[in-house]
Amino acid sequence: MAFRRVEGVVVSYLNGALAEPVSTKVPPSRPTAFVTVQRVGGDVVGRVVDRPRVSVSAWGDSFASALELAEDVRDALLDGARRATAGFHRVKVESLYYDPDPVSSQDRYTLLVSLTVRANRA
Repeated sequence: MAFRRVEGVVVSYLNGALAEPVSTKVPPSRPTAFVTVQRVGGDVVGRVVDRPRVSVSAWGDSFASALELAEDVRDALLDGARRATAGFHRVKVESLYYDPDPVSSQDRYTLLVSLTVRANRA
Protein backbone atom coordinates (compact mmCIF):
# COMPACT_ATOMS: atom_id res chain seq x y z
CA MET A 1 0.00 0.00 0.00
CA ALA A 2 1.14 3.54 -0.72
CA PHE A 3 0.14 6.60 1.27
CA ARG A 4 -1.42 9.45 -0.65
CA ARG A 5 0.22 12.86 -0.56
CA VAL A 6 -2.25 14.62 1.71
CA GLU A 7 -1.54 18.08 0.29
CA GLY A 8 -2.64 16.86 -3.14
CA VAL A 9 -5.79 15.27 -1.72
CA VAL A 10 -6.81 18.46 0.11
CA VAL A 11 -5.85 20.80 -2.76
CA SER A 12 -7.82 18.72 -5.25
CA TYR A 13 -10.89 18.57 -3.02
CA LEU A 14 -10.85 22.30 -2.14
CA ASN A 15 -10.33 23.32 -5.79
CA GLY A 16 -13.62 21.55 -6.52
CA ALA A 17 -15.39 23.05 -3.51
CA LEU A 18 -14.26 26.71 -3.62
CA ALA A 19 -14.30 29.45 -6.24
CA GLU A 20 -10.82 30.67 -5.19
CA PRO A 21 -7.64 28.92 -6.38
CA VAL A 22 -6.00 26.43 -4.00
CA SER A 23 -2.37 25.24 -4.17
CA THR A 24 0.61 24.35 -2.01
CA LYS A 25 2.43 27.62 -2.76
CA VAL A 26 1.63 31.30 -3.01
CA PRO A 27 0.92 31.97 -6.70
CA PRO A 28 3.57 34.15 -8.44
CA SER A 29 0.91 36.67 -9.47
CA ARG A 30 -1.19 36.82 -6.33
CA PRO A 31 -4.93 36.82 -6.92
CA THR A 32 -7.12 38.86 -4.59
CA ALA A 33 -8.03 35.73 -2.64
CA PHE A 34 -6.50 32.25 -2.61
CA VAL A 35 -5.79 29.27 -0.34
CA THR A 36 -2.54 27.43 0.45
CA VAL A 37 -2.15 23.96 1.99
CA GLN A 38 0.91 22.49 3.74
CA ARG A 39 1.42 19.38 5.81
CA VAL A 40 2.89 20.36 9.19
CA GLY A 41 2.85 17.04 11.06
CA GLY A 42 0.72 14.11 12.04
CA ASP A 43 1.29 10.41 12.53
CA VAL A 44 1.01 7.15 10.62
CA VAL A 45 -0.93 4.29 12.18
CA GLY A 46 0.29 0.99 10.75
CA ARG A 47 0.48 0.54 7.01
CA VAL A 48 -3.01 1.71 6.19
CA VAL A 49 -3.94 4.89 8.09
CA ASP A 50 -2.24 8.29 7.94
CA ARG A 51 -3.41 11.02 10.33
CA PRO A 52 -1.81 14.17 8.94
CA ARG A 53 -2.04 17.65 10.37
CA VAL A 54 -2.26 20.35 7.72
CA SER A 55 -2.03 24.10 7.82
CA VAL A 56 -4.55 25.72 5.48
CA SER A 57 -4.21 29.47 4.94
CA ALA A 58 -6.98 31.61 3.45
CA TRP A 59 -5.59 34.82 1.94
CA GLY A 60 -7.78 37.84 1.21
CA ASP A 61 -7.62 41.52 0.34
CA SER A 62 -9.06 42.44 3.76
CA PHE A 63 -9.43 41.06 7.25
CA ALA A 64 -13.11 40.30 6.59
CA SER A 65 -12.58 38.60 3.22
CA ALA A 66 -9.78 36.40 4.61
CA LEU A 67 -11.99 35.37 7.53
CA GLU A 68 -14.93 34.62 5.25
CA LEU A 69 -12.74 32.47 2.98
CA ALA A 70 -11.31 30.63 6.02
CA GLU A 71 -14.83 29.88 7.22
CA ASP A 72 -15.70 28.57 3.73
CA VAL A 73 -12.59 26.35 3.84
CA ARG A 74 -13.56 25.04 7.29
CA ASP A 75 -17.09 24.25 6.14
CA ALA A 76 -15.86 22.56 2.95
CA LEU A 77 -13.42 20.35 4.85
CA LEU A 78 -16.04 19.36 7.42
CA ASP A 79 -18.49 18.57 4.60
CA GLY A 80 -15.81 16.60 2.75
CA ALA A 81 -15.36 14.25 5.70
CA ARG A 82 -18.84 12.89 4.95
CA ARG A 83 -18.12 12.23 1.25
CA ALA A 84 -16.36 9.09 0.11
CA THR A 85 -14.96 10.95 -2.91
CA ALA A 86 -13.08 13.58 -0.86
CA GLY A 87 -10.14 11.25 -0.17
CA PHE A 88 -10.14 11.91 3.57
CA HIS A 89 -12.40 11.52 6.60
CA ARG A 90 -12.51 12.31 10.32
CA VAL A 91 -11.72 16.00 9.99
CA LYS A 92 -10.94 17.96 13.14
CA VAL A 93 -10.38 21.72 12.89
CA GLU A 94 -8.02 22.40 15.79
CA SER A 95 -7.83 26.16 15.43
CA LEU A 96 -8.66 29.10 13.17
CA TYR A 97 -6.64 32.25 13.80
CA TYR A 98 -5.66 35.58 12.24
CA ASP A 99 -2.19 35.21 10.73
CA PRO A 100 -1.19 38.15 8.48
CA ASP A 101 1.72 37.39 6.15
CA PRO A 102 4.92 38.81 7.72
CA VAL A 103 6.45 39.58 4.30
CA SER A 104 3.59 41.20 2.40
CA SER A 105 1.28 42.07 5.34
CA GLN A 106 -1.57 40.53 3.31
CA ASP A 107 -4.50 39.50 5.49
CA ARG A 108 -4.89 35.77 6.00
CA TYR A 109 -6.45 33.31 8.40
CA THR A 110 -4.87 29.94 9.10
CA LEU A 111 -6.58 26.72 10.12
CA LEU A 112 -4.80 23.77 11.70
CA VAL A 113 -6.66 20.66 10.60
CA SER A 114 -6.24 16.98 11.44
CA LEU A 115 -7.58 14.40 8.98
CA THR A 116 -7.55 10.68 8.45
CA VAL A 117 -6.38 9.41 5.05
CA ARG A 118 -6.29 5.75 4.07
CA ALA A 119 -3.46 4.39 1.92
CA ASN A 120 -4.07 3.40 -1.71
CA ARG A 121 -4.06 -0.27 -2.54
CA ALA A 122 -1.14 -1.17 -4.75
